[in-house]
This record gives sequence, C-alpha cells and structure tokens, in this order.
Amino acid sequence: MAPYITPIMVFPNTPFGRLPIHLTRGFSSSLWTGIVTSSQIVSLTLLLFSYTREKRAVARSKNRRQKSAQTQLPDRTLLEYARERQAVEKKVLEEERKELEEEKMKIEEERKRLAVEKVEVEKMRNEMDQKTKTQSRHSPVSHSHPVTNYHQILQTAQTTPGFA
Repeated sequence: MAPYITPIMVFPNTPFGRLPIHLTRGFSSSLWTGIVTSSQIVSLTLLLFSYTREKRAVARSKNRRQKSAQTQLPDRTLLEYARERQAVEKKVLEEERKELEEEKMKIEEERKRLAVEKVEVEKMRNEMDQKTKTQSRHSPVSHSHPVTNYHQILQTAQTTPGFA
C-alpha cells in the first residue's frame, strides 16, 4: 500500500515563528516541495506543539526569573524599602500639615481683622444714626413718613422763592 500523499504547502515561517533546524530533520526532502505524507503531517504537528510548549515554558521561566529579580532587591530587604517609603510619606504628610496650619492661621487672622472691621463699621453706623437723630430734632421737616416729607418739601419749594 502506497503512503497517503497530501498536497500541502509547508513554509519555513509558521504561525509559531521560524522552525529550528532540529525540528525539520527528516522532512527536508519533501518539506519544501509541498508534498507531505500523512505520517509526516502528524509528526510535524506533534513537533510543532512540543516546540511551542517548549517555547512557552522558556517564556514562563524567563518571566519568573524577571519577577524574582524584581522582588529580590539588591543589598536591601523589602522591609528597609518599606521603612524608607514610610519615612518619605511621613515627611510629606508633615509638610502638608504645616501648610494647613499656616493656612488656618491666615484664615484666623483674617477672621479677627474682619471682626474688628465689623465693630468699627457698627460704631460708625451708630454715630451716623446719632447725628441724624439730633439733626431731625432740630429740623423743621418731619421725618416720620417719606410721602409727608416729600409733600412738605414740595410745599416749601413752592412757597419760598429761590428754594430749589
């Protein structure tokens, strides 16, 4: 019985990358001609899977080595790094606390200044009220009602020549 021959194109570049020479041994005569027997297809498939598995294992071990190199810090332990980081964070927090204290003091000073200003304004208002009360007592025009005041001023303007 003749071997089953499948017309298939097999290129040196596969989806898994370039096949190394040791994987293509035994296929060299028919591999590049495009004619591969079914047993060669099975063998090549198994080789490809084992090669990709091997490639993945190498990549995993490389990743593990990189991760372990990151965790094993040179000359210092992780505890020392954590302490150093905490000290830096403590300094930053202390600086922020000082800034907040300064801002709080500024706000307190502003509040005191505004309170003093408010008292001064109240005094001035009281003085003005006192002056207007004393003036209204001596004034011939009554300040009891604005409309009445308006009419009295109008009447004074009409009866007094040169007023207005």
